Amino acid sequence: MTHLDADILPDPGKLRGLQMVTSADGFFLTCALDHGDDYRELIDPDLGKVPYERTVESKLRLIETLSPHVSSFLLDPEYAAAHAILSGKLSRDTGLMVCVEEEGGYLGTGPRGETRYRKNWNASKIKKMGGDMCKLLWYFRPDGPIDQVQRDIVAKLVKDCANVSLPLVVEPIWNPLDGEDSSSDAWQDRRAEGVVESAVIACELGADMLKLEFPGRVATEEQQRASAERCRRISEAVDIPWVILSAGVDYDDFRLQVRLACEGGAAGFVAGRSIWRDAVPKGGSDSSKEGVDRAASRLAELAEITAKHGAPYKPILDSAAVTRSLEKYWYHDWQ
Repeated sequence: MTHLDADILPDPGKLRGLQMVTSADGFFLTCALDHGDDYRELIDPDLGKVPYERTVESKLRLIETLSPHVSSFLLDPEYAAAHAILSGKLSRDTGLMVCVEEEGGYLGTGPRGETRYRKNWNASKIKKMGGDMCKLLWYFRPDGPIDQVQRDIVAKLVKDCANVSLPLVVEPIWNPLDGEDSSSDAWQDRRAEGVVESAVIACELGADMLKLEFPGRVATEEQQRASAERCRRISEAVDIPWVILSAGVDYDDFRLQVRLACEGGAAGFVAGRSIWRDAVPKGGSDSSKEGVDRAASRLAELAEITAKHGAPYKPILDSAAVTRSLEKYWYHDWQ
C-alpha cells in the first residue's frame, strides 16, 4: 500500500503528540494552568486589580519553577500557552496541552450545559502555535436535554483534530440538571456512575485520551472500594489512556484518588488548584517560596505514586509490521 492504513498503524502525528506530553516511562504527569478568572481571583478577589501582565508573569513563574516535576502543562491561550513558548519558560522537554473551550465553558455550565469554543480559536491554531494536544472541557449528560448537541461538538472536534494530526483529550463533566440536588448522596452516586458512562461515550466518539473526574468519593472505606471498582470498569471499557483531574479538592484526598485511579488502570493525572493554590502570588506580592516548594513536592509525590501503581501509555509497534504497511512513498496519498 502507498498510504497510511489507520486500521494497522496510528497517525504518526498524534502518536508523537501523545509521546510529547508523557514522561519517558509513559505517564501523564500534567500540571493544569489553563484557569482564567478563578486563577486571577487567587491573586486578588477584585479582578479589576489584576492586570493582564501580572497574570501572565505569575503563570510563567509557576511554569518555569514546576517544569522539572511534570511531563506536560495544560495551558490557556490568553495568559500562558504561546507566552510560555516564546519566553522559553516551557522547557524543550515539557509537553504542551492547550484548551479549546472558552473560559465560560470552564467556570459555568453555559446555556443549558453546552460547551462553547473560544472565539477565533481551534485545533488548527493549537497545532500551528506548537501545541502537542488539544483539550476540550465537555459538559455531558446522556440523559440531559442537549445530549445530541454535546455529542456533535465532540464528533466535529475529533475530525478537526484528525485533519491536523493533533491528539484530543476530552474532559467530561457531569453537571446537575435543573431541580437536582448535587449535594445529595443519591446524586453523588449517580454522578460517579455517570463518569464511567461518559468515558465510554467519549471514547466511542473518537477521543484519543480522557481527563476524568474521580468516579466516586473517598471519605469511607466503602466509598473507596466502590470508586476503585469504577476505575477498573473504565479501564476495561475504553481502549485509550485516561487520567484523573483534581477539581480543586484537598490535596490529601487527591493523592488518595490518584493512587486508587492508577491501581484501577489510569495513566496519570492532570492536576491544578489542588497542587498550586498556595503558590499563586497574592495582590502585589511575589510567589510564596513555601507555596511553590509545596507544589513541587506534591507533583513529585504524585509522580512517584503514578509510576508505582499506574498503567503507562507506551504503545509498542512491531517494526516489521510498520515496514510491511508503509512503502517508500506512503506519504504521497496520505491526507
